[in-house]
Amino acid sequence: MNEKAEQLKKEGTDFWRKKDYKKAAEKFEEAIKFAPDNHVLYSNTSGAYVAMKNYEKALEFAEKCVEIKPDWFKSHSRKATALFYLHRYNKATKSYEKGLELAPENKQMKTDLEKCKNLMMKQQQQAQQQMFQMQQMFQVLYTEKIWDLIKGNKKTAGYMEDKSFVEMIKHIQKDQNAMQQYIRDPRLMDVISLIMGIDTNMRQQPETTEEEPKTKTEEKPKETEKEKEKIVVEEKEEKQEKEEKEMEIETKEEQKETKTEKIVEEEVEKETKNKIDVNKSNEFKSQGNKLFSKKKFNEAIEFYEKAIECNPNNILLYNNKAAAYIEMGEFETAYKLCEQAIEIGRNTRATYEDVAKVYCRMGNGHKRQGELEKSIEMYKKALTEHRSASILKLLRSTEKEKEEKDRLAYIDPEKAVEAKNEGNKHFKNNDFPEAIKFYTEAIKRDPKNPIYYSNRAAAYTKLGSIPQAEKDCDFILEHLDPKFVKAFTRKGFLFLLTKQYNKAMKIYQEALEIDPKNKEASNGLTKTIRAIQLEQQKTQNGEVDEEKIKRAMSDPEIRQILSDPLFRKILDDINNDPRAREKHLQDPLVRDKISKLMQAGVIKY
Repeated sequence: MNEKAEQLKKEGTDFWRKKDYKKAAEKFEEAIKFAPDNHVLYSNTSGAYVAMKNYEKALEFAEKCVEIKPDWFKSHSRKATALFYLHRYNKATKSYEKGLELAPENKQMKTDLEKCKNLMMKQQQQAQQQMFQMQQMFQVLYTEKIWDLIKGNKKTAGYMEDKSFVEMIKHIQKDQNAMQQYIRDPRLMDVISLIMGIDTNMRQQPETTEEEPKTKTEEKPKETEKEKEKIVVEEKEEKQEKEEKEMEIETKEEQKETKTEKIVEEEVEKETKNKIDVNKSNEFKSQGNKLFSKKKFNEAIEFYEKAIECNPNNILLYNNKAAAYIEMGEFETAYKLCEQAIEIGRNTRATYEDVAKVYCRMGNGHKRQGELEKSIEMYKKALTEHRSASILKLLRSTEKEKEEKDRLAYIDPEKAVEAKNEGNKHFKNNDFPEAIKFYTEAIKRDPKNPIYYSNRAAAYTKLGSIPQAEKDCDFILEHLDPKFVKAFTRKGFLFLLTKQYNKAMKIYQEALEIDPKNKEASNGLTKTIRAIQLEQQKTQNGEVDEEKIKRAMSDPEIRQILSDPLFRKILDDINNDPRAREKHLQDPLVRDKISKLMQAGVIKY
């Protein structure tokens, strides 16, 4: 790390200790401009943004930290913390687990992982509960209560004067399949929105809507969840004082790691009886180092030459002299000196560590020239002589830099279109693995075009690779275009395939908010509603999915619920007394357990 970056990092750390996190982040970000490959700077910046509660920015810098230093547990801890505060518990859990692979004894990460898993479980339970509530809400459409609901809303009340509207609702009540022919009727969509507790005006003005209102049945569990999350957040905020200390530790660690890049070598020289002028050589070397630090390179070279005259077999003296030539831009002269030093080292049995330093010097020179391949070659030779963390770090950062340079050089939008067209041909021929290959090539050629990710997601879906397809859709919405409707509809279809109807409903609604006339979104919404109706019909007909029940009974949580005598008594009450059912369902814990059993196919109502 150069002096400017070091100074800015120190200033940022000082602001951190004063709890002025905004200025701390500014200093760390400024330091990154001078040392873009320094992982500690990204880690510190992420920590500062967490302290400011700007978790999106914290995640951005944490991800860069992971990219630069994937073998450092703190990188993954930073990323997990940002994801945790963003309530992305599933991804946060994975990051904590990755961090623990690198630091399995870290107690703090173990504690955080446990909390994250608990909240993730509650999030999943809430989704199941919403599914149960959605099924209950749609039942209203087929009862006389729907008329009271329609009359009670200013917008839908006016529809009652239209005979065609009344006939449409009655037709749907008599035949649930009839909804298919009316689904594009905006009046029916308003009724569905009304049932779901969504503002009926929202569909007309999607661009002004920031948050969907929740139904009354959702409010209480949400508030309880927020209270629990607040406790966890408060506990995590107590860690900031510890992180202040960690910041200082990171600074010290970074200083240690960069010692190999400094010119003044900490040499351990072996004194021999027949070298009586070693002390004088060290004096000349010390004077040369002082001049080097003052950027007086020509004068420094003169003293290094005097030191070499006194001790011609010390290859680190040649190494220091080569460093001065590199600073002066005389790279070829420097490389010849390094090669001479290595040859002398072989003949005089110099330590492997000293030979590695000379190779490392050559690697640094080639890197400054932009000759990354040669630089990597020299660093690898250095590691062959002596394996150290500092040289390994230089190698990895240079490989990363070359990889990024090659990636940018590979970008070609015209060739991306060619690859996409080839992918489309294979897709039409049902050769989906080959289609994925060409779509991936298109992404490499033009990584910011969401269409290529969307096409690849479609091919993954055809192969049944649901996680990969969902990952491509998420990448589009999170990093490329948050209003790319095709990503919403593809993701909605994935939820529909996996029978996550509540998520499918939500994602299709979001797509229609962006583009109210989108046929794919409205058709997807229709299919989702139909799927919910089919589930209800199966329940009413008493159909049993034996395989589904078998899988459910192997679930420890399901077995625990059914083995609870008190809960079994509640189930008996619900079966025998409709009034008791209404009473028990007011309890969110009971409602949650019933929802789980229904989702598992163990019970039906």
